[in-house]
Amino acid sequence: MSGKYRYFIFLLVALFLFSCKKEKDTGFTISGELHNVQSDTLWVHDITTIKDSLFYVAMHENRFAVSLPIDTDAVLEVIDPVTFNSFILFAGKWGRSDVSGDMSDETKITVSGGKDNELYNAFKRDYSSLRDSLAADSVVASLDAASDSLCISFVRDNLLSRVSAFVIERFMMNRPKPDYVAIAELTEELTGFVLDMPSMHRVKPVAEKKSKVSEGYYKPVSTMKLRSGKFIQARDYTGKKYCLLQFWASWSQASRNANKEIDSLLGNVKKIGGKGFDIIGVCLDSDTLALDKAVEEDGISWKQLCDGKSWDGTVADKYAVTDVPGNVLISPDGSIVARDLDAGGLKLMLDSLAKAKK
Repeated sequence: MSGKYRYFIFLLVALFLFSCKKEKDTGFTISGELHNVQSDTLWVHDITTIKDSLFYVAMHENRFAVSLPIDTDAVLEVIDPVTFNSFILFAGKWGRSDVSGDMSDETKITVSGGKDNELYNAFKRDYSSLRDSLAADSVVASLDAASDSLCISFVRDNLLSRVSAFVIERFMMNRPKPDYVAIAELTEELTGFVLDMPSMHRVKPVAEKKSKVSEGYYKPVSTMKLRSGKFIQARDYTGKKYCLLQFWASWSQASRNANKEIDSLLGNVKKIGGKGFDIIGVCLDSDTLALDKAVEEDGISWKQLCDGKSWDGTVADKYAVTDVPGNVLISPDGSIVARDLDAGGLKLMLDSLAKAKK
């Protein structure tokens, strides 16, 4: 056999072996055991980029294994499509991860493989331990404050880790009453690829906007046109009245129930420490006739306004409203006293304000 021929055979064999290795290595493998999964299929969502990549993974007797066509660093969200419980997994090039835990509680899920997963595991253990230690003795506000403190310390210690972006989103932002001021301040400290992650694209603009209409900020009642055709004038409230802007929609039964509960308080609230008190409903319907029908059916007695622009309405935008029911309590000096109070919370707040003025 000639030298040239042997060299040609050698090249073919080398190319074959290289292609086999690439085929073997291509992709990211995930396997493990998860309990409390309500579906026989998991969704694996690649949320590294704005574009959606969704994979389906079969479950069998609480176990699963799959190789995904991911050949670079990625962030994956594994989702139970029945309950929408989920957890985050940090994938690496040509790697694998083993998963174990309880799908109903992300903090109880452990993901092996890679520095980011180990870092996230450690944070979740600390978070879970903190919540468990305080749960029996603390009210929700105290729990949230302690949790935020832990999150802030973690992020500041790991400003260059992509894990920090998900700690902010999943453990600070994803609760009923986030501290938007703290979140906005924290995101200002992030830079580079961490700040460019899709999770920060979701969190940062909302936190910045909401932080400017949080408690203590100056956002007085402005001139607004009521459904009756009359105008509310800012001068009618400045220095004279507390005002509750109650945001709702006819299609939201929860907000209609909240309206009725708050309406029942009106008979007992006439003045607060010598100042008047008023409620203005801000309906986010695009159909104003639906508003009229709902008000009549529910017997709501207070003023209503609706510009027909739904979430894009002037008042909803000014106070950064993203959900209903919701409300903003504004003091006579134009500052925000509180947000998103239920009927019980509103009564306690008004009682407290009344006593403070005596």
